[in-house]
Amino acid sequence: MTTKRLSTDDLTELNLWGEGVADQYEAGITPTPGASVPPLLELQRLRYERRRIEEETRRLVAAAREAGESWHRIGMALGVTAEGARQRFRQAS
Repeated sequence: MTTKRLSTDDLTELNLWGEGVADQYEAGITPTPGASVPPLLELQRLRYERRRIEEETRRLVAAAREAGESWHRIGMALGVTAEGARQRFRQAS
């Protein structure tokens, strides 16, 4: 996995998530290991993760195409048809 600088949107989302955690801490709500995370904080984390995974998927699809992989094989790896993969990631390659 490669590292890169976070985009402005990513930094904003991360900052909002951090502020939410800080607000909870200041309110006396300290997480205990294994305790559940408040749903809104978890939704913010998932939104960030979804964007990160989408970017990584696009990068890997482009790398697979550069390596000569067919849309059929890429689709199989993603659990979609070749046409579905081609339509979704055509611009990534």
